[in-house]
Amino acid sequence: MDIANEVSEAIAQPLGMQFDEDELQAELEGLQQATLDEQLLDTQDVPVITDRNINDPTIPIPAHVKTNPEQETDLTDDDARELRELEESMAM
Repeated sequence: MDIANEVSEAIAQPLGMQFDEDELQAELEGLQQATLDEQLLDTQDVPVITDRNINDPTIPIPAHVKTNPEQETDLTDDDARELRELEESMAM
C-alpha cells in the first residue's frame, strides 16, 4: 500500500519548474515600464517656434500654425455675409 501512495503522490506533483504567477506578472510589468521609460527618454529634439525663427524655412511648421497671425481665414462671400448677420443678431 505504501508503494501505491508514493506512486500517487509522484503522479500528482507537476514536472519541471514551478512559477509564482504574481511574481511573474510583477516582473513583466516592471520590464514593460522600463521599456516605456526608455522610449520616452529617447526622444529627438523638438524645434521651438518663436517670433524670431517663424519664417526660417529649415524649421518645419505644422499646418495648423499660421505664419502670419494677421492672415484672414478663407471665407467665401456667403460665409462672410452669414458671419456678419450672426454677429449682428447676437449683438442685441
